[in-house]
Amino acid sequence: MAMIIPPRKPIQNQTEDLLNYGPTVNQQTDEIINHKQDIFDPAFLNYMKDVENNKLYIHGTNIRHVDSVGNDTIGYGHLLTSENIENNKVYGYNLDTLTEAEAHNVLVEDLKNKNQILINKLGKDYTNLDSKRKQMLLDIQFNVSGGIDKFPNFTQGVLDNDMTIMQNEYTRVSQGKPLTRRNNKFKEFFFDIKK
Repeated sequence: MAMIIPPRKPIQNQTEDLLNYGPTVNQQTDEIINHKQDIFDPAFLNYMKDVENNKLYIHGTNIRHVDSVGNDTIGYGHLLTSENIENNKVYGYNLDTLTEAEAHNVLVEDLKNKNQILINKLGKDYTNLDSKRKQMLLDIQFNVSGGIDKFPNFTQGVLDNDMTIMQNEYTRVSQGKPLTRRNNKFKEFFFDIKK
């Protein structure tokens, strides 16, 4: 008995069939990559470097330091854990010889981790936001102990795209005092309002 092989569809039709089938793994991967790329744009990373460790960002000094509340910190706001100190490494980088480029990589890894927390916590409410509003929440999640949970009104304002609430609720305080420089930089970067 002879096997009958159906004629092949023209390549154009095969492509149309694939496109109509739904998102491919590559399309899904591209969506995830684009989600990360739009939040980690150079302007945002430079903003984070400036507000987290201006001395390192501008002058190349102060890689390892104690932050404003007494935490042992490296690079751009990475709080050293006891494991980091014991192993003398963060993400595989030696703490004693950390370079500015490696400090940049540590910041990106920290932001990826905080970004994943926001995805887990807020789901599509977060991933469907425009990049500026994602960055606002990511900044809070990264910089504030307790993250966005400490800023529920601001977070809801971001999710609702309510500029009035966002502008009234973003102010950070440390040890009872406003973080004036940080607050002004946030206002300038996200609301385009000069002090």
